[in-house]
Amino acid sequence: MTARTRYQAQEPYADRAGVKTFRGVDPVTGLPVLIYRFTGSAGRELLRLDSEFIPRPLGWRDDGDEGVLVVAWSSAYVPLEGPLDNAQLLEAARALAAAAAGGVTHGDLRPERFLQAGDSLVIEGFGVPWHGPDGSPEADVPAWIRSVRELGHAGSPGVEELFSTLLEDETADAVRLHARLTDVLLRSAPAAPAAAEDNAGTAVPEDGPGQSPEPAAPGPESADGSGATGREQGHFVPRSTFASENFSAARPAPDGPEPAAAPEPAAGRPPERRYRRIVMIAVLAVLGIVLAVLLRIPDSGAAAPKPAAASRDITYVIEVLVEPGDLPPVNLYVVESPAQSNLLPGSVRGTAPRRIALDPGDWVFEGRFQGRVSEPVSIRIPEDRLSSVTIRIPPAGEPAAD
Repeated sequence: MTARTRYQAQEPYADRAGVKTFRGVDPVTGLPVLIYRFTGSAGRELLRLDSEFIPRPLGWRDDGDEGVLVVAWSSAYVPLEGPLDNAQLLEAARALAAAAAGGVTHGDLRPERFLQAGDSLVIEGFGVPWHGPDGSPEADVPAWIRSVRELGHAGSPGVEELFSTLLEDETADAVRLHARLTDVLLRSAPAAPAAAEDNAGTAVPEDGPGQSPEPAAPGPESADGSGATGREQGHFVPRSTFASENFSAARPAPDGPEPAAAPEPAAGRPPERRYRRIVMIAVLAVLGIVLAVLLRIPDSGAAAPKPAAASRDITYVIEVLVEPGDLPPVNLYVVESPAQSNLLPGSVRGTAPRRIALDPGDWVFEGRFQGRVSEPVSIRIPEDRLSSVTIRIPPAGEPAAD
């Protein structure tokens, strides 16, 4: 990623159809992300997606002819193995329907796009131009059906009949697929329809089988009347219930629309601000009582203990640089550390280039990138706290440093 992007690529994940995918990390939160790099630009409709069955988009940016898309990720995601049970089948259909309702296509649906973490299922890759701007991506519904058939499923015989019917129908869409699949699975268990719905979990839409989920409501138009909202300018504007990080290459204009006002609290229910004031007043009252009691206790005359050396609790921030400067982030390893530090020799101190906080004492670091190891570099804190550390990665093919 470039200097304008806080997300850092760490290792390749896939390279297919001109799209390079990397596992990465958000250095601010420490959470994993998946980074797509491709020719062209991501569909702006992607930023309207809000589905628990699709990796959550964190942001996008166009770098000239190259596009970048970042989505939330989990180290627990693994390729789906074995047949899909009924709940997973509905979750996969719900992902496709949610994307279609938001105007987002996939274009490269295949079995390896179906991932699971425990019992949960997600489909990755939505909104990426897998076939380029001039490509003709395969229709998502037939590709989805073929992928499910290849993975296998535990659905009733009526599921296969439905799939065959939809493959013959060139007008079949994802929303209708999800609604009809829900009906088929519910009819396959007439003795306990409620249990079947429970098994489907949130895969059953709130508006019931046979009805299309509503697409996300469009945001307000910009102040200049162009109709370009924050989302369309590259700024991710989530719903109030959508807890993700904002990542923008183009900030909304200062005179743009004001954010929607928060809903008024329900009648008879005190607002959150009132709760905070009550708690704060109660805490201040208790502290006042404790202080009054302490002031009444006579001084024992004992000398107050001397505070511990402050230097032990102080950390110093230094800059770690990497040469050559065009390398992706490299792993930073601790070779030696002060005795009082929690970082032991051999541990990883994140990636570089970056700024890191160090305890006082002598430190030795080395950088590693794709089998290439730098010479160890040393720094003494606090004496060298105004200096920077430069990790020099040798060219490919050179022997690693001893």
